[in-house]
Amino acid sequence: MTATILQPVFTETRVFDFVKDQGKWYVELPEYDGSREDLRMVAGADTWLDMLSSNGTQVSMRISLNEQLPNRIERFFEMPVIGGAYYKARLLNGKRMNHLMWLCPVTKFVFGDYPSTIYYELQ
Repeated sequence: MTATILQPVFTETRVFDFVKDQGKWYVELPEYDGSREDLRMVAGADTWLDMLSSNGTQVSMRISLNEQLPNRIERFFEMPVIGGAYYKARLLNGKRMNHLMWLCPVTKFVFGDYPSTIYYELQ
């Protein structure tokens, strides 16, 4: 990852778009100056997006750290040596779930840190 963290690009609430290209999920983040491969969703985040999209190729979600939107993922533990953090998707459409995923250091680029809870709703 080559991007420089100057300040978080996230403020209160934002819509993020995720696209599946040639079988791989990526977050669309035009302000990120690193490689596209850094934006790839792997290690459970990809299968989570498959669930959210009903095995489609696009997901848009409104994300907030403060506003308690209907769904949430919670930080499970950080990986300080290699970067990133593991999260568990806890709620989806009012149903409890327990889906583990790793979110890469781009998460820190977006939020300034690895938030304890990320709230979201599909758009």
